[in-house]
Amino acid sequence: MTATLARILLITSLMAALNGCAVMNEGECKNANWYAIGFQDGSQGASANAAGSRSSACAEYNVRLNFNEYQQGYNQGIKQFCNASSGFYAGSNGYQYQGVCPSQLAPDFLTGYRQGQQLYRAKQHLSQAKQKLEDAQFEIDSQQQQLQNLKQKLIYGDLTPAQRQRILNQIEQLNDNKHDLTQLQRQVDRAQYKLQDLKRRLHY
Repeated sequence: MTATLARILLITSLMAALNGCAVMNEGECKNANWYAIGFQDGSQGASANAAGSRSSACAEYNVRLNFNEYQQGYNQGIKQFCNASSGFYAGSNGYQYQGVCPSQLAPDFLTGYRQGQQLYRAKQHLSQAKQKLEDAQFEIDSQQQQLQNLKQKLIYGDLTPAQRQRILNQIEQLNDNKHDLTQLQRQVDRAQYKLQDLKRRLHY
């Protein structure tokens, strides 16, 4: 399976899961090619419940699902889904595996899926690190006026020694926040490096 096809199948399966792929209207039920529909569901990684949902939908129009034809198509389609390439793209995009692969195909799929999960977690870690950095930068930017006001008080204010010390402590704390920003930037850099290194080591 090509990488492009794997991506297409993944996107399709996610859309199917979100939209309820087994819902069919009257025209679809009456003109159904059950082998093709079964193949479609299998290639999208749909669970065995898909047949039951389709059957229930078509029963409203007095149309019976041909289970034998559907199952034959599904069995062929699931072979298209249950491979390492599809598993990798599923795992790397946060897709939750539903255990649909037959025992003889599951190990290959899961090998790719677990590697994909590593990539997904690395991307999530980088995203979280960037968000923390952005939040910290926003906070520091918002504190700049406060810092300027404190400096003005320190220079021009008629202060007691105790008041002057409190202001110095506040200024020191605000300056320490800038050091925290440096640390957060280093965390982003490390997360970025780990993600790129992982991408180089994975072969999909």
